[in-house]
Amino acid sequence: MAKLSKIYPTANVMPPIEEDDRDCIVMFSGGISSFAAGVRALERYGKERTTFLFADTNMEDDYLYRFNREVEEYLGIKLTVLDNGGRSVWDVFFEQRMMGSSRFDPCSRILKREVMDAWREEHYPDPDSVVVVIGMDNEEDCHRIAKVQRAFQPYYIWFPLHDEPYVSKRKQLKNLEKIGIKQPRLYEMGFKHNNCGGFCVKAGYGHFHHLLLTMPERYKFHEDMEQKFRAEINDSPGATIMRYRSTKSQGSKKGGPMTMKEFRERIEGGERFVQNARAGFACACMAAEPAHGKGAGISFDTIYDNPDIDIHGEVLDDDGLDPSGFELDTFE
Repeated sequence: MAKLSKIYPTANVMPPIEEDDRDCIVMFSGGISSFAAGVRALERYGKERTTFLFADTNMEDDYLYRFNREVEEYLGIKLTVLDNGGRSVWDVFFEQRMMGSSRFDPCSRILKREVMDAWREEHYPDPDSVVVVIGMDNEEDCHRIAKVQRAFQPYYIWFPLHDEPYVSKRKQLKNLEKIGIKQPRLYEMGFKHNNCGGFCVKAGYGHFHHLLLTMPERYKFHEDMEQKFRAEINDSPGATIMRYRSTKSQGSKKGGPMTMKEFRERIEGGERFVQNARAGFACACMAAEPAHGKGAGISFDTIYDNPDIDIHGEVLDDDGLDPSGFELDTFE
């Protein structure tokens, strides 16, 4: 893994503690890495100057909220929970008449980024007065981390877990046991993150396969909601969460839209997919999607009608990478 400084030279350049009078905002997701990063932030800035910011998608696993309460008790802090009007991921999809996918994520933009950005800009209009902490660790792709850094400009982002001593995800989870906090059950169940109840529109084949195997009722809920969206809002070919991609097993099959129902039927027909051990653990919720409409010069209807282009208007390649920058899950 390349050092972050080689990809983004100004990242994690922090002044001596005694000269750093800024406040600190921890972008707390309810996951292990944002907790570990928050601990390092508290060690540097203290409780009085540190805010743990949590944006609720109203679709989280119950055990995430239990984890949040235990974190508050252990650290002696109170999370600042941002109100998004009680909306869930699917509420946003229906309101926006746009379903998220690996190509764009209105859910993260509206339920997380926009409310967090608004809070930060209201409380810290001077970017030089605060440091924003994000819990991507040394196992993450440095290019993705640099993308997040640029997205937050002019605010400065600190990735504490990219500073020595480096701590693996496995070690982070073991450290929880030592301090008496039970790890969120999604990790115990084999998921790589603790967000959105195991669901994520940017997830790959292996992740959705895992969701179907471990929580079939939850998979069925999202499958039904996708069908409902297509029936009531948009039945364009590209209005799906997933898409086909070329693999050695599929031969020359061209990529295109694929519903969760179609994917489940493939699994029931004997196909198997595994989560890529090399893929990053954190989601890309904090990496802003490009502006749509006038900003990107392309409409969502155009994207839906042309499932082989992304939100930039670029043709998608079947090269083993999805448009968000995640390495797709390996095909077994």
